[in-house]
Amino acid sequence: QRELREGLFSYVTRIRMQEASRLLADTSASVGQIAWQVGYRSEAAFSIAFKRYSGVQPRQFRGGGAGAGTGTGTGTPGADTPSKH
Repeated sequence: QRELREGLFSYVTRIRMQEASRLLADTSASVGQIAWQVGYRSEAAFSIAFKRYSGVQPRQFRGGGAGAGTGTGTGTPGADTPSKH
């Protein structure tokens, strides 16, 4: 059996935030839609959790604001961010 070096809640949160980071970078879905897709019923709760995880609000992350993509476990999000139209 594989050992996790983090608790179950932390693991699930990390996976959810990684998917949210990917969706923010690669889609034009609204923050509310992304929140719902990764399992949050409230955009506000998602935004708080995302900021706690990544250090920036979801809209800042998508917009490439200062510090965007500096969160733990997110790889290098934003590298493939679509250009603004």
